[in-house]
Amino acid sequence: MIQVGDNIGDVLDTGNFSTKIMEIREWGNSDQYTGRIIQLPNSFVLNQPIKNYTRDFSFIWDEIRIMLIYGSNWKKAREIALNITNPVVKELESRAKEELMRMGEKYFISTYDVKTSIYTSIGENWIEMRLRYVVDPRKRRAVNNLLTSRILEAFEKEEDIVVGTVVSIDAVKASTKEE
Repeated sequence: MIQVGDNIGDVLDTGNFSTKIMEIREWGNSDQYTGRIIQLPNSFVLNQPIKNYTRDFSFIWDEIRIMLIYGSNWKKAREIALNITNPVVKELESRAKEELMRMGEKYFISTYDVKTSIYTSIGENWIEMRLRYVVDPRKRRAVNNLLTSRILEAFEKEEDIVVGTVVSIDAVKASTKEE
């Protein structure tokens, strides 16, 4: 998978004058095919950066943004999210670490850390957690959806964890009062 300018896709064919890619992500924020084939003149290699998602390292880091209202048990939410995520990405972490170590023979790489982690910060009306994990770029959407669904289902069972912001919770309460 490569990105040249705004064009993202899997390389189908490279000829003398052009490269054909199967387009990904044009009208949706996903890593799935749109069904269109883009023909790029090979001059792009001279005048544009090329982002290669899979050449030397077949993984990317993805993040799930989780926003909790103040007063939520963020420590419990963190533990739940990690307990759900770790079994899903454990094998990916292992393979990604091996690939990074092999890349270290070719490039200067200062870290081999691919461990799933959560970074927490304080927002204006929420506690923000960013769940960061490695994933195959072609499976990013599916893994993200699986993890998000499982995390939300687990949070729904907890009375002391509320997803959202104070503003969004207030808006929901106001709309239910009007009904």
